[in-house]
Amino acid sequence: MRSFLAHGLQLFMALMALVLLIIPNCLAQSNAADWRGERNEAMVLDSEEKFGQALLHYQNALKLLPATAANDIAEMKTQIAMDLIRTGQYARAEAAVKEVLLLVKQLKSQHNLDANTALALRGLVEECDAGHNDAKGFTPANVKIWNSCALLGMQVCEVALPELNTPSRATATARSFLGSQNLVGALNLLEHYVSGMRPTDPELFDMQLKIACVQKLLKKPQAFEACKAKVERANSASRAAYILAGAQTWATDYRGSEHTVDEAFSRLSKTRTFSNADKVILYEARLGNALDSGQWAVAETAAKQCLQFAPPGSSRVNTYLADLSASLRMQKKNKEADLVRSKIPKTQYGFLVDEERSALKEAEQRRAGRK
Repeated sequence: MRSFLAHGLQLFMALMALVLLIIPNCLAQSNAADWRGERNEAMVLDSEEKFGQALLHYQNALKLLPATAANDIAEMKTQIAMDLIRTGQYARAEAAVKEVLLLVKQLKSQHNLDANTALALRGLVEECDAGHNDAKGFTPANVKIWNSCALLGMQVCEVALPELNTPSRATATARSFLGSQNLVGALNLLEHYVSGMRPTDPELFDMQLKIACVQKLLKKPQAFEACKAKVERANSASRAAYILAGAQTWATDYRGSEHTVDEAFSRLSKTRTFSNADKVILYEARLGNALDSGQWAVAETAAKQCLQFAPPGSSRVNTYLADLSASLRMQKKNKEADLVRSKIPKTQYGFLVDEERSALKEAEQRRAGRK
């Protein structure tokens, strides 16, 4: 009898052990199915632009994930950050991005960042790039939001996606700071970026020149004067003025750019070697500065001068025509603008008009930020 009871007890204990092994696995499988279901529902809602509802499902998915699923956690937190940006919750988005970057640093240190997480991070960068709302206009408040989102995008690139952490991204982000008159913010960002560049990087000097232009606006002209001397040693007088004026225009030092061009005109007009090619280079620098600063009458004159002195068959003629058309339209000279546009070949018209609209929109944004 005792033997029978002992055998029964052993059998019961074995069955209990088996149950204890099975239940956690079943629960884990159930949780896995649940979090994926929540994520899939969120993705559908995102595609329908129901971002607030999608956010709730991503948050539910995150709660159901096991602590060991580091990549899935990073992906869900990235999706949450994106929907926080889409729903205008920028302070919460910033905190969420910081959490994501901490996780990503750990995963990268372990060489364990998977493709899905990297793809989600690219989506986050795109969302940061589009983090301002064009529909509301380029108000100072929206420019500030753009600054914040652009900086978050740069931080993601720096930590997780170095292939996207390019000089062009850094300068575009710095320019959004300049648009809201945050010179110190722009300078800090550029200096931080340049500190990570190699001495042999071909774009290093261009970045240093931009930094020098911002420093000049902050009443520290020494670096600009050093860069100016270097540019003038390596280029013709007209080309040097073009490079320097372009950098000053980028830094929104519009008066400085005008002065650089005027100074070059004054110096070259006293020589016998002042060619039409030199004139076109200088007029183009003036045109770019006028378009960027919204000086439409000056831009109209400069575009006409570029067309006057451009060599026959120049590839730049159509661009000058598009710029002339834009400057005329901004002065409400619509008939003249239409006539000028009619001279642009149809094969290039669409591209040039898009380029023109993009440039004018950027100029509008920066001017709004300085009001």
